[in-house]
Amino acid sequence: MGGRSRGRSATPGDQDDAPSDPYITALRWLGRRELTERQVRQRLAALGTAPDAIDEAVTRLRANRALDDARVASAYVRTAGELKGRGRNRIARELSAMGLGDGLVKAALDAAASPDEERERLERALARKARGLDLSDHALRRKVIAALMRQGFEFEGIRAALARRGRHDDHDE
Repeated sequence: MGGRSRGRSATPGDQDDAPSDPYITALRWLGRRELTERQVRQRLAALGTAPDAIDEAVTRLRANRALDDARVASAYVRTAGELKGRGRNRIARELSAMGLGDGLVKAALDAAASPDEERERLERALARKARGLDLSDHALRRKVIAALMRQGFEFEGIRAALARRGRHDDHDE
């Protein structure tokens, strides 16, 4: 054997790794991490794979359940929500950017987190962002609100969380 590792997968730009079998190449990628159908198609196209060969590989991957956008969406929602503490809006944007349709995104979000779980996630995020800050300072409070909105939480939920903390002030919004 040469100096090349057997576990190395083809990535766009690797001329030596151009897929002789796009199905096998995609299986290697999927063995490392979940990918959406769109991501697999884009990666294979970047390697110069013919469109009909991409279609055939994707059909086989779906038939073998190696490629499942619903599974990807569900796993991503759990990871982004529970481990990364992201809110529903940001997760939805990220899933859409991965090429998942609105219906699939909504179903994955609805199945993964109840409104109570989203509220608890927001409370934890607020506690982290506001730790040691005087939220009666309007500028600091706005920064915390903006950070939580970038994290994907709804403004009304943030306002309610601030109210529950006893620091609500309608005049700064």
